[in-house]
Amino acid sequence: MLKIYYLKIEEGMTLEGILKFKEYISRKRAIKVDHYKFENDKKLSILGELLIRYAVCLNFNIINQEIKFKENRYGKLFIDSIEDVFFNLSHSGSYVICGISDQKIGIDIEEIKDIDLSIASEFFCKSESDLILSAHGSDKIEYFYSIWCLKESYIKYEGRGLHIALDSFCFSIAGKTIKLIDSSNFKDINFEMLPIDSNYKSAVCYNGSSIHSIEKVHIDDIVKILKLNFNL
Repeated sequence: MLKIYYLKIEEGMTLEGILKFKEYISRKRAIKVDHYKFENDKKLSILGELLIRYAVCLNFNIINQEIKFKENRYGKLFIDSIEDVFFNLSHSGSYVICGISDQKIGIDIEEIKDIDLSIASEFFCKSESDLILSAHGSDKIEYFYSIWCLKESYIKYEGRGLHIALDSFCFSIAGKTIKLIDSSNFKDINFEMLPIDSNYKSAVCYNGSSIHSIEKVHIDDIVKILKLNFNL
């Protein structure tokens, strides 16, 4: 089972309105939010944990009060004392996205912005850098962000952060076909680009069966589920 949920910060979703939902997140997260400087970071942090809790409650018959987060040595979150629940979260710009599964998963989303594409030669494999720089027009930046998201999704799948060098593994992209070059150690891992928004790139890394669903949710949907069993 693999499901993707995403949420967009719509116009009218003020910080004051989102702060009302702090009661549904962990105390640790609420304290972190209070220390963030930028308004959008506060919004994304609150909405990110809400989205994880929503996905877990909805798919694993777990009540919200049972969800206690811990971090591995590299900072990747997991749910303590509950086995076979895997999730990963990413946010960028106006979007928060979460993947949930009964197997390992990594997910990433990036807002497409103007960027100096020469940095590809610093962080990517030569074959990836060559693909980007040989592309025409807007395809250059499309390839750049696609490869960036794919790499981030794999690193997050592994749960070891930047202890994995970005140029230590390489991708080949031909249409919708995505392959890891020299992928003998990755043969059971799948990669897909996600159709979230034309101004963003998003990718997921997973093993097991294909994606079951990709669903956009609203804050009201989340709160409705969490209210049923909230008692942190």
